[in-house]
Amino acid sequence: EEDPYQLSKWQDLERLSVLVESGESYKDKCFLMTADITLPKNWKPIGCTKDGSNGINKGANLNAFSGTFDGGNHLLTVPAGERPLFAYVNGTTIRNLNIYGTQINGFGLVDCFTGVGMSGTAMIIENITLKSGTQTLESGLIGACRFENGWAGCSAGYNAIIRNCTIEKGVIIGYTGERSEIGGFAGRMQGTVENCVNNGTVKGVNYVGGIIATIDNALGKCDVLNCTFGGDVIA
Repeated sequence: EEDPYQLSKWQDLERLSVLVESGESYKDKCFLMTADITLPKNWKPIGCTKDGSNGINKGANLNAFSGTFDGGNHLLTVPAGERPLFAYVNGTTIRNLNIYGTQINGFGLVDCFTGVGMSGTAMIIENITLKSGTQTLESGLIGACRFENGWAGCSAGYNAIIRNCTIEKGVIIGYTGERSEIGGFAGRMQGTVENCVNNGTVKGVNYVGGIIATIDNALGKCDVLNCTFGGDVIA
């Protein structure tokens, strides 16, 4: 942490994405954004499956980012229609990042929270702010995705932690209003959401909530603690 890899331009993020795709997990390594960065067109989120399918095969088919990503309280801008910063992570910490995107095509931060057959902490997300004017197609930060199991996105012992995060007034989560399982910070959630504030608008059909949408069906840990919702739910 005292001497992190420094990221100052989109080419640095693209290089990180390529290296993680090749199998570099960066476990126990730290990255720090040193400037505001706008993602490029046709952005490929960080982390992938080895064969390009949705199945992770209990992690054997997964090239995930496992390091610490510190935004340095800088702004990450996602161009309209592009995917979020991360796709697949495992055992990672993402912190101190402001996000702005007029039409983020997916979840706002991590697109594939999936972990059937896995255990431990998938991710710790802290001090992330979705800035006013941002719109996400899916839930604000994450959501358990049922790629390999029609009932649950993760095994009961595989969790995420979201804490000290903010969604500003003027943010729209689920901007089409046509998706289900849309939550301010998380859709299908397994883990803990703590000390978070949402003043934005959350839109969807079924299972729509200001903080989370629904517990994942693996019925593992799911706690919402000391959170505040001051926006609108339209469902």
